[in-house]
Amino acid sequence: MQSPANDTYSRKTHPRSFLHIVWWICLGGVVALVLLPVSVGLGRMLLVVSIPVLTAGASFLLWSRRWLRWLPLIALAGLVLLLLAPGRDCDVDRLRSRYITSLQRYEGTRYVWGGENRFGIDCSGLVRRGLIDAHLWEGLVTANPALVREAARLWWFDCSARSLKDNYRGWTRLLFTAPAINDVAPERFRAGDIAVTSSGVHVLVYLGGGEWLQADSTPGKVVRGRPPTDSNKWFSVPVHVLRWQFLE
Repeated sequence: MQSPANDTYSRKTHPRSFLHIVWWICLGGVVALVLLPVSVGLGRMLLVVSIPVLTAGASFLLWSRRWLRWLPLIALAGLVLLLLAPGRDCDVDRLRSRYITSLQRYEGTRYVWGGENRFGIDCSGLVRRGLIDAHLWEGLVTANPALVREAARLWWFDCSARSLKDNYRGWTRLLFTAPAINDVAPERFRAGDIAVTSSGVHVLVYLGGGEWLQADSTPGKVVRGRPPTDSNKWFSVPVHVLRWQFLE
């Protein structure tokens, strides 16, 4: 067995190797947090804090390589500039189209209560995650920092179906209430509208063309349906129909 003295000597002799191991362990922890379906406030805070910490660590470990030592810091500075740079108004129709496309990519994803990624998602996580993805990719494609910042804000402030019904952070606007989605003509909905049950326990999103998408715990996955021909129970309960303020 190696003595404590020898272990201390080994660390002094090979400090960079030891720091490499610590850095990779930290990176693995960050990847685990990203892949974990359920995100909590502490986890989001750790992810944010980890960015400058991992960047500084990478720069330190690459310091002996003259042409690489500054790359991590330059990348971090670019990220900060992207988040702080002035933004501009976006094309709402393009954002709505990207929202619908983003939502459809989650079809078939397993249902996990509190989940919000492809490894597991719930009803409010689905409608919010689709909007996060839409803002992020539209912001990157059009070089619009305002959309990237909005994606970060949507990610940071988690919310439930009930919170969306209650106009959490001014994100939604009530259009009308209805005894059931089955009783409303499809023409009254616009793609991207959401319907929250009056009880506040479930939310669905309208894809257009008479189709709705939802993360449903009964089949245990994200499914689409077309009322009134679909017998899904959520099409026959009272709802509040809302529109995202981002899509006005």
